[in-house]
Parts: sequence; C-alpha cells; structure tokens
Amino acid sequence: MAVSPDGTKLASVYDRGMKVGIWDLNSGKPVAIGLDPGGGRCTRMAFDSAGKTLTTSSIAALRFWNTDTGEQKDERKAGKALLSMDGRYWLRKFGTPKFSLWNLEDNEQIAEAIPKEKTTRKVSIA
Repeated sequence: MAVSPDGTKLASVYDRGMKVGIWDLNSGKPVAIGLDPGGGRCTRMAFDSAGKTLTTSSIAALRFWNTDTGEQKDERKAGKALLSMDGRYWLRKFGTPKFSLWNLEDNEQIAEAIPKEKTTRKVSIA
C-alpha cells in the first residue's frame, strides 16, 4: 500500500498481487482498478514526490501510472526489477550477472556492478 505525498490518493495491491488500484481518498471512489503491474505480482509501489505518478515494480518491469487517470505512462523492462522504498531509484538486471542502479527522477544510470560470485541469488534495495 502507498499514500500520495499530499494524502489525497491511496494505491493498493489485490488479487494476490496481480492487480493494482488507485483510490481518491477525498471521494472514496476508485481512480483506476485492475492495473497490471507487468510480469507477475506487484512487489513494490511508490508515488513520485508530486503525487502525479505511481510506479509499480514487478519481477520483470517497472510501470508508471498517471494517478489522475490511471493510464500507463511508461514501462521499463528488465530481467529483474527492484524499486526502492521511496520510489526514487530502481535496480535493473538483464540475464547476465551485471546490475545497474538508476535514478527515476532524471532517468540516469548512477552505478553499475558485476558481482564477484557468478551465482548471486538475492539482491535488495532500500
């Protein structure tokens, strides 16, 4: 669950993590329901600092949603995608052991890493 910075919208996951909904907290009515996080269950979600975009993270993609209309604005595919708790950064992995860290505000890559061990099993981002 996530609440917009201004406290007017709520986003939640339902249907065993396979769907996302956005609700207007002033009216109590849905802005959008049945949003598909892309590539499986929604693992994390966060509003941007203005509350105008909701980012959802699934195992294979990040999706960006207009919080006023529920329309999908953008998508970023990855072999693995992890969203930071504050919604400002994402960690991306494609098939190889290489990971890259991205800033979502300006869409710039911040860092790249290749783990020493070829069989990295778990990675997390706070």
